[in-house]
Amino acid sequence: MKLKYRLLILVLALIVVAATWVAWNWPRRVDMAQYAPADSMIYLECNNVVAVTEGITGSDGWKRFAASFGLRARQSSDRWLYLAASLGLAPAQSVILSRAQVAVVMLNLDAAEENSTLSIKPEGAIIIETHTAGWRTKPAAEAALQQFAERMYGPVTAKHSWEDADYLEWSPAAGDRKIVAVIDGSLVVVGNSKRAVQKCLEARRKPESSLRDDAALRQMRTKMGAAQSLTFGYVSAGNATRLVSWAAPLLFGREPGDSTLQQIVARNAARILGSIGWSSRAAAGGIEDRFFLTLEPSVVSRLRPAFRTSQPKQSVWTVAPGKLEAITVYKSQTPALAWEALRAVSGQFDALSAVFFGSIMNSALLPYGIENPDRFLKAVGPDVATLRVSPQSEGSVLIARALDRPALEQMFKTQRSHNPKDGGTIDFELADAPDKKFAAAFLDDYFLVGGRDDVRACVDARINGQTVAGNGLTKPATLAVESTAAIVTYSNDAERVRGFFSAVGSLRAVSANDSVAATTGAEIPFATTETNLEDQGLDRRTRSAFGQFSTLIGLLKHE
Repeated sequence: MKLKYRLLILVLALIVVAATWVAWNWPRRVDMAQYAPADSMIYLECNNVVAVTEGITGSDGWKRFAASFGLRARQSSDRWLYLAASLGLAPAQSVILSRAQVAVVMLNLDAAEENSTLSIKPEGAIIIETHTAGWRTKPAAEAALQQFAERMYGPVTAKHSWEDADYLEWSPAAGDRKIVAVIDGSLVVVGNSKRAVQKCLEARRKPESSLRDDAALRQMRTKMGAAQSLTFGYVSAGNATRLVSWAAPLLFGREPGDSTLQQIVARNAARILGSIGWSSRAAAGGIEDRFFLTLEPSVVSRLRPAFRTSQPKQSVWTVAPGKLEAITVYKSQTPALAWEALRAVSGQFDALSAVFFGSIMNSALLPYGIENPDRFLKAVGPDVATLRVSPQSEGSVLIARALDRPALEQMFKTQRSHNPKDGGTIDFELADAPDKKFAAAFLDDYFLVGGRDDVRACVDARINGQTVAGNGLTKPATLAVESTAAIVTYSNDAERVRGFFSAVGSLRAVSANDSVAATTGAEIPFATTETNLEDQGLDRRTRSAFGQFSTLIGLLKHE
């Protein structure tokens, strides 16, 4: 046989061997729900850590600001390093990072008062399927956990114990916080209690006790496009009711666990709410988070009038200050009918709960000095908005197009003051506010009411031509006009972005250039949230610099 044929056969044989080796070593994705206890209150999963990393480091926010916070920008060579690690051709930590699937479960929520401050303490665990042999996983995982524990608690030593598995535990000298971990073959489970870790191990060993066969979870995965997303989250209908009833007392200044209020909410939330889904993806140079809240069909039907939109108008931006913290624009065709639609939801409740819900509705506008919502909403038209002027503002300013000015003037009987240089602006105090905390004003076709300093800021911005429209800051206004969503919110994302970089820097043990980092706020784009009503429930999508990863990474820093 000629030499060139022998060489060709050898090359082909090497290709077959290489392909077989790659196929053998390439990680095969598993369903992470098989490791999550069936009664998990919240379930989150990420099936490709590398994709998340690329989504974050490939975003406009990372490219523009990472260096200011002492962090390295993404390099073109990173993809090849990840590929090598995925094939096992790298140090153990890199191999695990490139192959890992991750899930987070929250099993319980507790609240305790510490020094007059209410502290919320979730019980949960992080589950990591490393797709890497145990002999490589164990030393790498133990070293990473030891480093993390020392960063959280200072010098600390792991305590080993054996029950159904080999447990490791780290805890500070003072306090009741702890990190508990178990490494079971290629699986690593890390929790803040042994119970949480044990329940995840039980789910692995007894599939019937896991979330894997939850039909509603599978439906939500399809609904949210989980297979094409960076992350996916799920809350069952039963747990959605538990979470709402647990958190409801906080809205009324009471501690979670207020039995009477909690029972009322729990009894009726089940008649309204279904499951909740979350997904995230890279989009338009940032991250898009999508939340979907399933509602009962009868509730969707009752809410439809509230989501019938009018032709969007840009004129609300002529009275919104050019510098603001957040603004939400409600495009309901008829505000009064939208209010009635919300009230109609109480038709799902029992008589006692309907009365309770009605009292909540009637008090919803009290922060603006509005005691009769029905009367007020009949006097205003579309282009209703609420805005927060600055982070220091105690409340929001309500803006609405004035349809019946005499009725509004009568509702807010006053001692008027008219300043000719205000260009016709009327600014007056609310009669029922002896501390002069509240104020109201007419600006062009709009009526504004809220905290006195905040309303004054809106008036001054209009007089000085420093509104969103007058200052040339037309992008938010243009987006509002283009958006077909019934509710659109724009919020300043600067603090959250700084917090994100601070958390990442802390985890990587790097420090920011404070003088540079402090100047980035003005360049960070506002986060945009759109809310719509669909046939099965409420769909809410937010586009921001780093999405919910800002919150999740911040939790790691403070855990």
